[in-house]
Amino acid sequence: MYHKAHIPMKKLAFLLLFMVCTTMIGHAQETSDFLTPHQKQNIIVQSNGKYRIFNDNDKPVAVDIDTVQRVRDGFIKVRKGGKVGLLFQNGAPCIPLNYDDIDAYTGTFWIVTKGKYKGIFTYEGKQVLPPVYDEITVEWQNNYDKPPHFIVKKEKYGLFDSKGNMVVPTEYTKIEAKDDHWKLTKGYPFEYIFNNGNTVKDATLADEINGISYRKDDDLIVYYPYEKNGLWGLMDGNGHTIITPQYDQQLSLIKYEAENQPIKLLACKDNYYGIIETDNNIVVPFQYKEITRKNDKGLLELETKEGKRLYSLAKKCSLTDFNYEKIENKGHYYILTKDYLKTVFDADTELVLFPFKYTSIDCAYEGDFFIVEKDQQEGVVNSKDEVCIPLDYQYIDPTCNPNLFIIERNNKYGIVNTKNETVYPFSNNNIVNEYNRIEIHDASTDKIIKVLDNNLKEIK
Repeated sequence: MYHKAHIPMKKLAFLLLFMVCTTMIGHAQETSDFLTPHQKQNIIVQSNGKYRIFNDNDKPVAVDIDTVQRVRDGFIKVRKGGKVGLLFQNGAPCIPLNYDDIDAYTGTFWIVTKGKYKGIFTYEGKQVLPPVYDEITVEWQNNYDKPPHFIVKKEKYGLFDSKGNMVVPTEYTKIEAKDDHWKLTKGYPFEYIFNNGNTVKDATLADEINGISYRKDDDLIVYYPYEKNGLWGLMDGNGHTIITPQYDQQLSLIKYEAENQPIKLLACKDNYYGIIETDNNIVVPFQYKEITRKNDKGLLELETKEGKRLYSLAKKCSLTDFNYEKIENKGHYYILTKDYLKTVFDADTELVLFPFKYTSIDCAYEGDFFIVEKDQQEGVVNSKDEVCIPLDYQYIDPTCNPNLFIIERNNKYGIVNTKNETVYPFSNNNIVNEYNRIEIHDASTDKIIKVLDNNLKEIK
């Protein structure tokens, strides 16, 4: 028999130090050199080279231990005869010496392995799940303030809460954690369990978009479009129906104005599009082939068989009294095409700038100038349709300076400002605009012979 009191402390310390050093050779991965001084005082080495562990009350808690290893948060992992157990820092038992392996999970749980099966213990040593599962995944649903759940696999998947209570049995082919619910796959349609306990069956949530969110009184409100029997409706983050399924396609967010303001949803009914609110109030009637959002301020494009028009969702009115065929975005400007002619719509002022009379319109990089074409001649006008550079040129290109334009005239190139003044002389040399500079290229070799900044000062 061995007793801790039979070995003097100095001899114990020397012997322990000697054994620690020698065992490092044979147990490179599982030595006691990472134990705290307090833990080493509770361990002696037996005559057979194995360890005996005492608690703080000098009571033996483990004998004939093959290896001793300090693991996460000061716990002591012990191995004996191929089995592993766990002790608290003071040597008191935590997990019985009965498992093939023990691993810490994020400082909250221990995952134990017995044979090919896994179980769960708390950090306090309480068994949550027995080692009978092929796989165990700890899921927090993106919210570490709440206790986790365990997705387990035993041929099929099941779900348990943090206390080991079964939520659903192991009869699903897949279980996925979402922000406020669980998606369960057994067949089609799917099943859903929301965090308030509400269960939804025979429906399919469009949860790949992670819901439609907005803020109300500092609370985050989430809605989920869902499909049932081929029609689409809307439910909240607790699985309660907000809009019964009645629409042809998935509802989608078209505009979120501000906190405490109702969100607007794009919907389709009888193959026509309209816009509704979450109380199913119709904002834009269902009479359009397409509805497209053009910016985040509520500018929409409404399309009928006659053509397209711009519409203000904020003002609830049309912004164009004509139909057009094509739209092209240039910052806050939109170039509209009708019968091969073009005009410009300013989204900031919500005004059409001039009549359809140009065959081509392009915006300068900045500012309110437009390169326009009419009768195969190009010029520059401002937002009031005032001519800045006459429509007398073959080709005009903007520069990094919004007031300067590269002009081609009679196969020669120069630079003209918005006052129609030549500020860089015309020559045979080509002029190329880059992002932050203007390059002059030799007419015969195309080599760069001069580089100018956006104020036409040479860059050496």
